[in-house]
Amino acid sequence: MAPEGIRTKAQLCIAFGLAVGGRESELRALRGCDVYSETVDGEERIIVRLVNREGRERIVPALDPDAGEYLSARAEAVGSGLLIGSPDKNALNRAQEHMRKRGVNIQFSVRALRYLWLLRLAELALPLAVSLRMADTWNTEVFIDIECSLRAYSIADTLRLIDHAKQGDSK
Repeated sequence: MAPEGIRTKAQLCIAFGLAVGGRESELRALRGCDVYSETVDGEERIIVRLVNREGRERIVPALDPDAGEYLSARAEAVGSGLLIGSPDKNALNRAQEHMRKRGVNIQFSVRALRYLWLLRLAELALPLAVSLRMADTWNTEVFIDIECSLRAYSIADTLRLIDHAKQGDSK
């Protein structure tokens, strides 16, 4: 069994990727006070404040509720400290190496989890401005990279989505 610190880093990496699709640099800088809950329409949701390398902030709701709950519990445990415990750039690599030595050959990366999260985000059919802001990408090249994995919408589906969006605008 992996030592607690390594297991925590691996679980945190996976939860972070599934919940908010953040980058590795954002994970290393993430503090407990950056994870909080907000009640919207009577439902409590986990929210994560991320800051990219340029210092630009984005507020992202957890898309995966279980992963969001894990982040919230970890944030509560560390208070205002770093969620990952150490800003060490190689901590995640060491966690994978430790698991590999014990016969658990699971390869994961924050980048791969971010792409999975982007796929889930794209499937929600949110307005492009919302998706781009949540993903912290201001060009659509990232979506080109994952185009082959995106659902293909028929023209009938596309028209229904447009009609649904227009109905939401009239409220």
